[in-house]
Amino acid sequence: MARVNFDIAKRLDITTRKGDSFNLKLTLKDSSGSPINLFGADGESKFYMQVVDSDGRIILHTISNSTGGGSTSGSLDPNFISQQLTVTLTDTVSTTEGTGIVSISSSAEDMRQVDSGRYVYDLQYEDPGNSIDSANERKTILFGTFTINNDITLVV
Repeated sequence: MARVNFDIAKRLDITTRKGDSFNLKLTLKDSSGSPINLFGADGESKFYMQVVDSDGRIILHTISNSTGGGSTSGSLDPNFISQQLTVTLTDTVSTTEGTGIVSISSSAEDMRQVDSGRYVYDLQYEDPGNSIDSANERKTILFGTFTINNDITLVV
């Protein structure tokens, strides 16, 4: 029997510390190992990340790419305070060779507001150069646990 698997996501478990700045820096490459230009002729790629608790409440979420897009705040529970993740792309001009570098970060202040614990997350990548039925192609590229360890020193 033939099989096809469209799930390209890789598991990456993340552990960080409450009250510490968070910065996840990734280099995305194509199947030949070359960095992907994240700002191609069709515009800027977008990234969406949410960290959720066991009840599905959003703990951390992307607010937007550094130059716009990528917001996931529309799905937030208005009765629950979620902290922000910022996406920054190194590639900002379509005419330069791509570096494929994307950073997802949160300030120490925002991370101080998040309860320590074990959560789950995923990270989605939206490519404006590929579309399906007039919508940009979106794929989950990372998933896993997101553990926040408690910290002793809290700067106020």
